[in-house]
Amino acid sequence: MTATKLKLQQAWSRGFKKSIYSCAIANLVGDQKPEIVGCSFSSEMRVFDLKGNEIFATEFSPSITAFKPAAVTKKGSVELVSGDMDGFVRIMDMNGNPVWTTNVKSPVICMELGDLHGDARKEIVVGLENKKVVIIDNAGAIELEFAMDEAIVDCAIAWLKNVPDVRIAVLLRSGSVAMLDLSGRLSPAFKVEERGTSIAFVQFRSHSFFAVGDRAGALRLYTPEGEVVGKVELGEKVGCIDGFTQFGGQGSDVLLAASAGSELYLFKVEAERFAEEPAETSAAYVRRMTIKDSQALIEKEAVSKIKKMMLVSKRLRVDMMRDALGIDHKTFSSKMIDWAAQFGFQIDGDYVDFSNGDTNGFINELDSYFTDWAQKAKTKQGKI
Repeated sequence: MTATKLKLQQAWSRGFKKSIYSCAIANLVGDQKPEIVGCSFSSEMRVFDLKGNEIFATEFSPSITAFKPAAVTKKGSVELVSGDMDGFVRIMDMNGNPVWTTNVKSPVICMELGDLHGDARKEIVVGLENKKVVIIDNAGAIELEFAMDEAIVDCAIAWLKNVPDVRIAVLLRSGSVAMLDLSGRLSPAFKVEERGTSIAFVQFRSHSFFAVGDRAGALRLYTPEGEVVGKVELGEKVGCIDGFTQFGGQGSDVLLAASAGSELYLFKVEAERFAEEPAETSAAYVRRMTIKDSQALIEKEAVSKIKKMMLVSKRLRVDMMRDALGIDHKTFSSKMIDWAAQFGFQIDGDYVDFSNGDTNGFINELDSYFTDWAQKAKTKQGKI
């Protein structure tokens, strides 16, 4: 394993009148710094800055069971997304004006937001009391529904290393965490140590983790394989968790908001002992392998990943493609411009749009490109 130990360093905690059931870290006031939001059973929502200073508080409907602030229908404009016990998912603007309402026909248990299709639009993932996971687009239309075999406790959207498409992590009542892809395939991931109550996806440096809270009051960090790499005891049932990566001049900070009983916490994720995987370029890897083995590996782990990514989305992030192919930044940028012109694709900022291009020709070109690359590596190796 690459991660030996992570530390959850508490920044502050704040008490509410009653238990907190929903929390979030998001930029609410447009100052480039995230705020921490807590919603409690005392029908109040309180908002704090990174130092724990209360910015404002307001009344909040006790029927709301899940809450997330995010830009969904308008880029750069924060909206308030909520799900309630009557089975409605709503979006309001910051002034309280309704944007849309969707009836999911069962009480909302959990909710997460993210760009599932790589098209720069956020979808809403909702876990329901009737054991269904529902995906709603940014206009309020239900895109997909998946039925689980057991009750859903919480859900998170995960972008895992070496997995080309997005996964929905579903925390089930049995304590199992299962990964759901957009085709409906469900695969077991790991089982938590205690009865889990909440889950969040965390990206720390180049590695992925899941923060899981439980009824006994522990907050643990798990690798995708189920190894515990960090833990803090909060003393009461963990009601909610949300993660946030803050970028700055000195790099990035990973923050976690969590609640235990009526207490809201902010943590910073730090490394106590952390070993990065040794970097190895694709060219070095090819030289280290026989030409037969390296070509088989490239076909399986590079071109195959791109094929899978193109099956689920017609718009792919440039960095995801580059990582999947294992090509350095300079080479990939040059080649992608050539490929876009050759096969009729559009490069739109950080995305490549394959809607109107010759995808089959592109895949064949990738096959040819890597075959030539591997052959050159073999020839060079023979001269050394």
